[in-house]
Amino acid sequence: MFVVIKYCDYIIVLINLKEQLHYFTAEVKKLHKKVILLVVDSLLPGPLEQAVATGKAPNIAAIANSGVLIKDGVTVLPTMSCSIDTSLVTGVFPHEHKIPGLVWYNSQENRVVNYGSSFGTVWRLGFRRVMEDLLYKLNKEHISGNVVTIYEQLEKRGYTTGNVNLAVYRGKQNHDVKLPFLLNILSGFSFNKQLKGPKLLALGKLINVKLPRPFKLIAPATAFKRYGVNDDYTIEMFEQFVNQDQLPDFFMGYLPDMDQSIHKNGTKHVLQQIEKIDYKIERMLTALGGVDKALEQTIWIITSDHGQIDIGNDQRSQINLDDILKDFAVHNLRNQVNLATTDVIICNNERLAYLYTFRNKSGEIIEALKQDARIDWIAYPDGDQVVVEKRAQLENYTDDYKLIYRRDGEYTDCYNQAWTLMGDMRVLDLHTVGQRIQYGDYPDALMRLYGAVFAQRTKDVIVITAKPSYEFKSQGSAKHNGGASHGSLHRQDSEIPIIIGGTTKTPKHNRIVDIKQFVLQLLP
Repeated sequence: MFVVIKYCDYIIVLINLKEQLHYFTAEVKKLHKKVILLVVDSLLPGPLEQAVATGKAPNIAAIANSGVLIKDGVTVLPTMSCSIDTSLVTGVFPHEHKIPGLVWYNSQENRVVNYGSSFGTVWRLGFRRVMEDLLYKLNKEHISGNVVTIYEQLEKRGYTTGNVNLAVYRGKQNHDVKLPFLLNILSGFSFNKQLKGPKLLALGKLINVKLPRPFKLIAPATAFKRYGVNDDYTIEMFEQFVNQDQLPDFFMGYLPDMDQSIHKNGTKHVLQQIEKIDYKIERMLTALGGVDKALEQTIWIITSDHGQIDIGNDQRSQINLDDILKDFAVHNLRNQVNLATTDVIICNNERLAYLYTFRNKSGEIIEALKQDARIDWIAYPDGDQVVVEKRAQLENYTDDYKLIYRRDGEYTDCYNQAWTLMGDMRVLDLHTVGQRIQYGDYPDALMRLYGAVFAQRTKDVIVITAKPSYEFKSQGSAKHNGGASHGSLHRQDSEIPIIIGGTTKTPKHNRIVDIKQFVLQLLP
């Protein structure tokens, strides 16, 4: 009898301890502000700094005044949203998370993966396949299972998380996809998969978040407005979260509209776009009770995913890869890949392209590429090393530069990354002071290029980038003549602003790949 009583008392003590632990955890979480992370696609650092200085972005300025405005943040390579967003939510470079770009060749399935680069390429590959890759396989299969997303990690710690309109959303909670009628037709009424994401997930009209009370959005959600994957939809969903007292501990919101405008019109009207973004952020601050109250109760991180660079108006601004490689058997995107008859597969990421080579044609293809002076440099793997080549046009002759590098070694850069360098550092505009590497036109060039090269499922790949004012042209690719484009390693494609408000803390480094760890420090 005594044993039973003690046993029961022991159980009661355990139950009480468990209740106290839940109470203690809840109280500790109250000490930490909720974190709001906004990704403003193509928010350019120079124009943003000008807008803040001239009073055209008062709300962003108020957020920065309570923290910091970093104007020389750095993204990853390629400077395309899918790779960048995956680095943002996983905190690692592409060689670890395994998303090489917006368009890449999956050697394991012997096919081209495209997450929606242009209408022409989507039409050639098939709408159903592209939609399945973007909505399902990107998060379910393509992102490495060896990495952990910020949603997975925070929810394991007991925090709530939410994502509105960012395509990279891998989490633990089940969500149903409900395709609009036109998308259902195009997909053959076959897409009825369940997706796993954070607790609160909205991807336009495709994934409808469940909230306690019914709500109706007035934001445009037609096919012409990307079925709700637009700024207004993101803002209204945020307002609903706040109004229904459902704002998660970590909120990720994606604002894509500026990217579309800059692609079409170039960078000359960015200030007007930033004014619009500032007004949208004002709506979010108002939902929280105004800027002062918002910054007392929440921490804000506003960043871009990449820059953009203006493209010339003439046809020469398009580097036609089909013409350059006309002597080789280039894979037709409409067909299945036939390795017995194919020399090269072109995966065009605007100002960067991946060329996947077969039948021992890589040497000849590299030589053909070197003939075009609009190509900035050429890179490829050699074992655990990266080889970068460049043909420079000097006064009366040309000269070939070559740099070979690998991780670890006697040289270190400003991010405390160690490297072994052999050859001509002019290829990537590197400079050294003693054993210290300084970056020029290509910020964090060594790690970013390493990440892109070794993100591949094959080592038979060549990476090329275009010089400023040029972009690559291939089957069905988008053209941005008179507008702007991105994708490359160049500073104008790569530098991003990072605005932090509501805290005096900052990331370890000013890179998009370091933001995840920063958020985890804010929500320990």
